[in-house]
Amino acid sequence: MKNIILTVMITTFCSILISGCDFNDDYTAPHQELNSMNGTWKLTNIKNDKINQNYNLGDITWEFDSRNSRIIVENKSKIVGPKDFDNLESGDYRYSISTQVITQYITIDGTEIGLIKSNTNRDILIINGNKKREEIQTGGYILTFRR
Repeated sequence: MKNIILTVMITTFCSILISGCDFNDDYTAPHQELNSMNGTWKLTNIKNDKINQNYNLGDITWEFDSRNSRIIVENKSKIVGPKDFDNLESGDYRYSISTQVITQYITIDGTEIGLIKSNTNRDILIINGNKKREEIQTGGYILTFRR
């Protein structure tokens, strides 16, 4: 009888311990990520191994509408972006999010842009062009947005 009680107690303790662990603090469930992207994001920085370009808040905005899978870009920046970066001009674009395990990737108008991450407060959004579903590269652009 003691062995059965001890086994039940150990099993219960281990179950509680394992279920309370968070193996990835940056993990966001897919439906939460889509909802947290809704709204207007202001591009603040584009960088890679060659450039590090800051933008004034509001110069370039991306408004995400997850219900219709659309991004409305407004680009009022006077800064000429990196020559080899296909910066989105003002306009309306279709986007999709693909999920692999716990990572999410954004595709805009049929072109995969990169890995999406956001912070815990959901006020910073990063699109990392170095990490794509099928490849990891260097020299890709990392875009940082703020709400």
